[in-house]
Amino acid sequence: MITFLIIVLSLQACNKQAEQVIEDDSKILATVGNYQITEAYLDAYLISNDLPQASEQQKKQGLDSIVNQLSLAHQANKDGLKLTQQQAFEIEQAKQLALAQLAVDAHMAKNPVTDADIQAEYQRITTELKGEEYHVRHLLYKDEVEALEVLDKINAGRSYAELEAEYLLTNSRVKNVGDIGWVNIMQVPEVFRVPLQSMQPTSIYPKTLVSQYGVHVLYLENKRPLIAPEFNTVKAGIRETLKQQKISRYQQLAVIKAKAKLIK
Repeated sequence: MITFLIIVLSLQACNKQAEQVIEDDSKILATVGNYQITEAYLDAYLISNDLPQASEQQKKQGLDSIVNQLSLAHQANKDGLKLTQQQAFEIEQAKQLALAQLAVDAHMAKNPVTDADIQAEYQRITTELKGEEYHVRHLLYKDEVEALEVLDKINAGRSYAELEAEYLLTNSRVKNVGDIGWVNIMQVPEVFRVPLQSMQPTSIYPKTLVSQYGVHVLYLENKRPLIAPEFNTVKAGIRETLKQQKISRYQQLAVIKAKAKLIK
């Protein structure tokens, strides 16, 4: 549908001053009225239809489709038909999306993610992991009073395992509580990080911990040395993460430069 709308717009634009002159000296394959269908135009059509390596048969079918669509669009223009507002907006949005992608591509070409960037990020991540991973369990409450009552019961001799079993029975809908398995220091809420590094296996943290999720009672089941992944196994992932960070910062800067604002 979008392809057809773009063809309609192309014909309508023939009688207007073009915003951007498309230089095309490729071979002319067909004409529809005064409109010329070139090899470059056909290639663009095939690529937009996921056929970048089209066979000769697919190229012929593509050219036939373009001729048919342009002929109908030509007739629509002769009949004085106009695009609806929705159709015009769809075409404008497709154009703006293409321009936005051009801006991103140009920015990344000038500011690529380098191997040095990736190596530095790898070093930062492995340093932050602290060389250990933890088998963590925890209980989560909305009210700190409830969490303090649990700590009091443990101090009075109740086991954490027993209290966790009771908690899970009465809070079956709460997610990511109880045994959350082996995690590294960057995979837990920030309030867990300092306590975990000082705790010994099979111990309860003596204070409640408050995060954006609620009030936690923290238990460390065990800990062990963390073997960081080899650089080459995570290089591609780090490169993509850094690329997305660069794009996000560039987008934020573009919003500021454009003085964009929401009008309430």
